[in-house]
Amino acid sequence: MQVLAQAMVLSLDAAARSRLNTACVVGNVIGGAVGSTLTTLLWSLGGWAAVTTGGIGLIVWATGRRGALRAP
Repeated sequence: MQVLAQAMVLSLDAAARSRLNTACVVGNVIGGAVGSTLTTLLWSLGGWAAVTTGGIGLIVWATGRRGALRAP
């Protein structure tokens, strides 16, 4: 998924490839850090049940926010 998203971003502007690539990498690092922090918090609150419930909740929230996934 990351490769596809990065390929789409890099196809936007050839002159800004370095800046766009940096934005993709920084976004991935921040997303990973936030995800790790939230997962650790959920684990401490309720183990696998809390982590799984949180993951399902995130999927439901993201689907409701963006709608069904569609091909471009």
